[in-house]
Amino acid sequence: MEYVAGKTLDQLIPRKGMRLNDALKITVQIANALARAHTAGIIHRDLKPSNVMLDEHGLVKVLDFGLAKLTETALGEDEATRTAKPHTEEGTVVGTAAYMSPEQAEGKPVDARSDIFSFGAVLYEMVTGVRAFRGDSRMSTLAAVLHKEPPAFPVDVPRELQRVVARCLRKDPERRFQHMSDVRVALLELKEESDSGMLEAVAGKSPRPRRPLIWVGAALLLVALAAAGLAWRSARLSGEAETAYSAVPFTSYPGLESDPALSPDGNQVAFAWRGENQDNQDIYVRLVGTGMGRPLRITTDPEPDYSPAFSPDGRMIAFLRDISDETAAAYVVAALGGAERRVAEIPGLPRTRASEIVGRYLTWAPDGKHLAVTYPVAADRSRAMGLFLVDVEAGTMRALMQPPDVRSVDSCPAFSPDGKVLAFVRGVVSKRDVYSVPVGKDFGALGEPRPITSNNTWLNGLGWTEDGREIIFSSGHLVGQALWRVAASGEAGPRRLQWAGESGFLPSTSRNGRRLVYQTYNVNKSIWRLELAKPGMAAGKPHQIIASSQYDEAPAYAPDGRRIAFVSVASGAYEIWVAEDGGGNPHALTAMGRGTTSSPDWSPDGKRITFWSSMDGQSEIYTVNAEGGGLRRVTNHPASDYYPSYSHDGRWIYFSSGRSGSSEVWKAPADGGEAVQVTHGGGIRPHESPDGKFVYYLRSSPKLDVGDGLMRMPVSGGDPEMLLPGAVRIHIYQVTEEGIYFVTWWERVNRTRWQFYRFADGKTQTVAEATVQNYPYFSVSRDGRKMLYTDPGTVPGDIMLVENFR
Repeated sequence: MEYVAGKTLDQLIPRKGMRLNDALKITVQIANALARAHTAGIIHRDLKPSNVMLDEHGLVKVLDFGLAKLTETALGEDEATRTAKPHTEEGTVVGTAAYMSPEQAEGKPVDARSDIFSFGAVLYEMVTGVRAFRGDSRMSTLAAVLHKEPPAFPVDVPRELQRVVARCLRKDPERRFQHMSDVRVALLELKEESDSGMLEAVAGKSPRPRRPLIWVGAALLLVALAAAGLAWRSARLSGEAETAYSAVPFTSYPGLESDPALSPDGNQVAFAWRGENQDNQDIYVRLVGTGMGRPLRITTDPEPDYSPAFSPDGRMIAFLRDISDETAAAYVVAALGGAERRVAEIPGLPRTRASEIVGRYLTWAPDGKHLAVTYPVAADRSRAMGLFLVDVEAGTMRALMQPPDVRSVDSCPAFSPDGKVLAFVRGVVSKRDVYSVPVGKDFGALGEPRPITSNNTWLNGLGWTEDGREIIFSSGHLVGQALWRVAASGEAGPRRLQWAGESGFLPSTSRNGRRLVYQTYNVNKSIWRLELAKPGMAAGKPHQIIASSQYDEAPAYAPDGRRIAFVSVASGAYEIWVAEDGGGNPHALTAMGRGTTSSPDWSPDGKRITFWSSMDGQSEIYTVNAEGGGLRRVTNHPASDYYPSYSHDGRWIYFSSGRSGSSEVWKAPADGGEAVQVTHGGGIRPHESPDGKFVYYLRSSPKLDVGDGLMRMPVSGGDPEMLLPGAVRIHIYQVTEEGIYFVTWWERVNRTRWQFYRFADGKTQTVAEATVQNYPYFSVSRDGRKMLYTDPGTVPGDIMLVENFR
C-alpha cells in the first residue's frame, strides 16, 4: 500500500469549522477524486473525514475503498461475459451511519448519488465543525439521516455554499446533484468568488464591544441569554408543532385542480378544475370530510374560470373569468351555485398572463361589500398593475396600492383576520416579496407598505394564521415551490414548512377552522426531436430524446449539431445542461442555485454558451464554457436583461432590456464592455442572421413577451421593416439561411403550429402541428435536418389539506 505522510481530515477540522478558503480548496480535490472514481464505475460508499487525508504538500487523498461497489457497465461486442458475486446485497446496510445516504441506510441499491450525499455531510462538517446527522446510537443516527435535516448553518457561511450542501443532502436522490462533476464545477465557482472576495456571507459578524462598556455588555448578555432561552423554547415548541402536521390529499381528480380557497369556517374548499373530461375549466366546491366523491360544479361558462374566493360570511364566491385574450372579468355567484353577476372588467389580466402575475388576483374585503383586485395602473394597459377596491354592488373602483415602477405588479391581496392589515405580493417574476400595510375603516392605506421578506422568486399566494401573527406564503421555482411562514411584524426571517415537500403553493387558510389547503403542481416537460426531409418539411413522427420526471425545456443545437444545450431542474434548480444529440450523457454546466435560468444560445465556434439568469434577483446575461466552468457575467445594470444570442461572428451578444424605459434590443461585447442600444421602437428576442447582414427581433407587445410582429433591420444601420405581421403572434423563432422557423399557439384549442417562412418566395408553410399547451421552445440544426421542441405533456396537480393548523 502507498505510504501517505499527512493527517486525516477529522484531525484537521476545528471545533467551529474550517476557514472557508481552506474548506473549498480541500473539497474541490475530494470532488475531483470522486468524479474520477465514478467515471470508472466505482462508488466509494464510506466517504467520511477519517477516510480523507491531506499529505504534507496539501494534496488530498481519498482512502479506504474497502466498501466500494462496482456499477454495472455495458460490455462491448468482443468482451467476454463474466459472472461475479456481489460483496453486499440489497437489504444489507454498510457504511458509517453519520455519513451514509438515506437509500444506503435503508439497504437499498445505491449509485454515485449516494457518494454525493456523503460528500455533502463531510462538507457540512468541514464548515460548521459538527456532524450533519447525530444520535445517541447507531439506530438514532440512521433515523436522523432518514428523517431530519442538519442544524442551521452559522451566520458567516455564504448562502451559495449552503445551497450546494443542501442540494447534496436531499433525501430523494432525484433531487440531488446527479453527477459529482457538477458538484466540482459549483465548488470551483465558489472558490473563484471566494479568492476574489466576491463571496458574501449571510450576515456579518457582530463587532466586539468596547472594554469601557464591559458591564453594560454583561447586562445585555444576561438579557440576551434570557431572550435566547425563551426563543429556544418557542422554537422548540414551534418545531414540535411543525413536525406534528400532516398533509393529506383533499382532491385526486384527473388533471390539475388549482387555486384552492377555504371558506371562513374551513368546511368548504372552492377550486378551479377542467372536469372529468378535461374540457372546460370551471369553479367547483367540495365539503371537507366527504371522501373522494364528486364536487359541486358552480360555473359552466365555456371560458376559463379561476382564482375563487369566499365572502366573509361564506355565502358568496367571487372569481375571475377570461372574456377575451386581453381581458378578464370579476364575477360573484352563490356558494351553492346559481345566477352569476359580473362585477367589473379587468383589462390585461387573462390567464395567459400567468407567467407574469403568478398567484391569486382577488379577495374579499372584510366588510363583504368590496373586492380587492389586481388592476392596471395606467389606461394604456402597461405592465404595471396595482391593487384596486371594487364595490360589488355598484361596480365602482378606487385605487388601494400602486407599484413603484412600470414593471412591478401588486397581487395576491390578503386581509388580516382583524381586517386592520393588508398583505400582498409586489415585484416582477424574478424578484417578488411579501409586503404589508395597515389600513383604515375604508381599507385605505395608513402609510407606506413595507417589505416582510426579501429576494424571493415566483412568490405567490398568501394566507394568515388564525391569530394574525404570521403569514403563510409559497416561494421558489415554478416547478419547485415550497411553503413558508413568516412573522407579520417582519422581525424574524421566514421558516420553511418542511412537511409540505417540494411542490406546494397557493396556500389558503380558514379564519376559525384551523385548516390549511394548498396546491401541488408537477410540470413534466420533455424534449422531442422531429426529423426534417428538407427545410420546412417534416419527415416521420417525433420522438423523445430528453425524457424525465423533471422540467426540461429550451433546447438549442450546437453549431455542429452533435450536442444540445437545454434548461433543466433535475438538480433542484433551473440550470443549463448539455447532452449529446440523441439525449445521451446529460450533465449540468451551471450551478446558479436560485432564481430562473433560461434561453441558452451557442457561440458560433461551439466553445461557449450564453444565457440569462435571475440568481441574484436581477435578470442578467451570463456565459459559460461549453465544457463546464468559466462562468462570466456579461451585463450589470439595474434593469432586467433577457434572451441573449450571439452575433454570427461571436463578437457580440444581443439581448432584450428595459434599461431605456421600455423593452428594446441591445448588444454587448461578448468578452465584456459597454452595451449599445440597437432598436428604438420596441424590441425583444433578437437574433442576427447567419450572414451577419440583419438583426431580427419581435416588436414588443404589452401582453407578456409575445411579439407584435417580426421585424428586421440592417446590422450596419437603417430603418426596420416588418417581415411578418403582428396577427401571427410569434413567440419563439429561429433564423436560418433558407428562411425563418416560428411557432404560434391558439389558446382556445391548445394547438401549437410550427411554421416556416421561405426567403426565396415569401411563402409560409406548416412544418408540424400538435396539441401542446403554451408556446414551446424549439431549435433547428444548422443543416436543417433536425428540429427539437419542448412538450409539457400532462400537468397533474392536487389539493392538499392540513388539519389543526395554527
